[in-house]
Amino acid sequence: MTTHSLPAALLALAAAIAPMSAGTFTTVSAGIGLVNSTVTYGYNAPSGPAAGTGFQTFGSCYPGTVCSINYSGTGDTSGTLPSEYQGVTMNGAGYANGLVGAPYETVTASAYAVSNLAQGLLGVSGSGGFATFDGLAAGGTGAANAGGSDSLLFSVSGLLPKTITVTYTVSGALSGSTSGTGEVDSAMTFGSGTLSRNSLQVNLNPANITESAAGWASYSFFPDVAGGGYTFTGQLIVTDGESVNVSEYLSCYGYNGSGCDYHNTAILSLGLPTGVGFTSASGVFLTQQASDTPEPATFGLIGAALSGLALVAKLALNPGRHGGDMQRSGRDNPLRDRDARRRG
Repeated sequence: MTTHSLPAALLALAAAIAPMSAGTFTTVSAGIGLVNSTVTYGYNAPSGPAAGTGFQTFGSCYPGTVCSINYSGTGDTSGTLPSEYQGVTMNGAGYANGLVGAPYETVTASAYAVSNLAQGLLGVSGSGGFATFDGLAAGGTGAANAGGSDSLLFSVSGLLPKTITVTYTVSGALSGSTSGTGEVDSAMTFGSGTLSRNSLQVNLNPANITESAAGWASYSFFPDVAGGGYTFTGQLIVTDGESVNVSEYLSCYGYNGSGCDYHNTAILSLGLPTGVGFTSASGVFLTQQASDTPEPATFGLIGAALSGLALVAKLALNPGRHGGDMQRSGRDNPLRDRDARRRG
């Protein structure tokens, strides 16, 4: 059976955490791929196919295939927005192995990313459908990442330093499949304190979780076993006039029937004792109450994508009347090789 290879363009999007440029407050990227068709939308993306200041896009539907793209986001080119989102779905179809008269397979891929510095909020989701018929296969990939960064200046009354509490909550889950992989990465830095957590699910196996933290006066992880998320709480000591750099990052991908749904989001919050306050370089950091509601225009994209994944098997068994062929990739799957190394 031929399985979908994660496009090289999306490998960069789903790769390791990349630092944000100085003065950048928000960054988001959403990329999808169906066989030979790939497209990525980014905003202040530090790496990947749509890297650059402000809104950038890369890729399109592969010529000669039945393919449609539904996109939602902003086209701001200044790169200074403290809140930004990108959402995209792709529907593609073609004859199995490019042979006219072969089973007609339809697959869907989706990706969504949001960053809101005023709420300390990040959200990502990605999924790729997978269809098989008579040993032939077609698959899709969705990958997304989001980041936020700022610089805070603390004011502390009195002569002594005081302890603040930093809470970082990530809510969401991975959904496995017999042929695919889903993964989510999250990280946060607050002054000297750092944390990172990775969850990787290969096929239907239980997710493999790794986590680390350092530089805190004290900290604790509270895993959300049912939902696949977690809550991190760390304590730091701050002094009057101290400048603290803050950054958070969240990324995930799903392909070949797997998915990651973390649009309900990563939220950073602070617990400040009496006499402690701060100002931010952005002027908006944590000035609004966090909400887990996606942008209205993007919410429809997520629902459509999930519905498409639920129907993909049915669609694969009902050939359409469209022309065109969608070539199957016989290349090695670098992400699958990476998964094998991790399992080993």
